[in-house]
Amino acid sequence: MIGLLYLEWLNNPYYIKIGGLIMPLPNAGIEILVDTILGNSVDVFDYNNAMIGVGNSSLVFSVGQTNLQGLQVFRAPMLEGYPKKDPLDSKAIIFKAKFNSDDANFSWNEWGIFNSGPDTVGGTMLVRVIESIGTKNSGASWIFTAHVKFQN
Repeated sequence: MIGLLYLEWLNNPYYIKIGGLIMPLPNAGIEILVDTILGNSVDVFDYNNAMIGVGNSSLVFSVGQTNLQGLQVFRAPMLEGYPKKDPLDSKAIIFKAKFNSDDANFSWNEWGIFNSGPDTVGGTMLVRVIESIGTKNSGASWIFTAHVKFQN
């Protein structure tokens, strides 16, 4: 199973474009981007910290949300070598995580990217996407890929 996140920076920096839909960034996601640009100390979205989270909520997005909204949520760490700059597109980042057979066995209706390291609760949510991906059942392992593209 593959999830695709396509970020396109518009004239309004508070919004992203995902697969043709314009989605707002959560306040915390905007704040960490601002801090990164200014060189302030942040927990970066690297192999040791980045995680892809999935949940079972389809609750409407709100900029104040700091986590997935489902009653069932799970975060998976990056696979070795991720996240990484897309070798075919210098303006893109690829996040990739594996959800093992005992992980996240529920309907996936939302997902997000976090910088929480091994913590599955804390960290900053860079983006939350409401998207019905399917129902993962016990015994199945899914690979989730999020392709984040910045475009002018």
